[in-house]
Amino acid sequence: MDEIQLIKECKQNNQESMEELISKYKYLVRRIARRYFLIGSEQDDLLQEGMVGLYKAILSYDENINASFYAFASLCIDSQIKTAVKKANRLKNMALNQSFSTNCLNEEDDESEFLLISSVLSPEEKIISEEECKYIKKQINDKLTDKQKVILKLFLRGLTYKEISEMVDCNKKYVDNTLRQLRKKLSYLKD
Repeated sequence: MDEIQLIKECKQNNQESMEELISKYKYLVRRIARRYFLIGSEQDDLLQEGMVGLYKAILSYDENINASFYAFASLCIDSQIKTAVKKANRLKNMALNQSFSTNCLNEEDDESEFLLISSVLSPEEKIISEEECKYIKKQINDKLTDKQKVILKLFLRGLTYKEISEMVDCNKKYVDNTLRQLRKKLSYLKD
């Protein structure tokens, strides 16, 4: 069966055709994934991202464009892996390696850890991070108002500005302004 026919069948949810195409292009995923490295994960994670790219290529390929499926799939696989690498390396994801626990704002909770320390850190870096963490926790408790602490805690739990504003009984703009001020204060404390 030719490739275009397989792709058409895949778009009609034919599982056998999908498996055949994935099997046929698995080598391409491996070849592209070998070019990249993702800190804190294994090569299998990149292969999985590449397979997602291949799957997307199969479902979105248009035979009317002037490109072979191979070329289109290569671009989709490469793009998917690059996106995963960029996403993992963004500064906002550094919080996964070193992040503040939302429990840190609860003064009664002495057992809570304020900083989740990455296993990538050396013992010296862990000690320094723990000391920085204690300092930042003290500054948060000393310098932030109770309302600011609550807003920060709710934000760290993943609530939206609207949800926070309803819980704290204020408008969304107040929440936005408060979080902007807190970002400045906290970034200053960490430097």
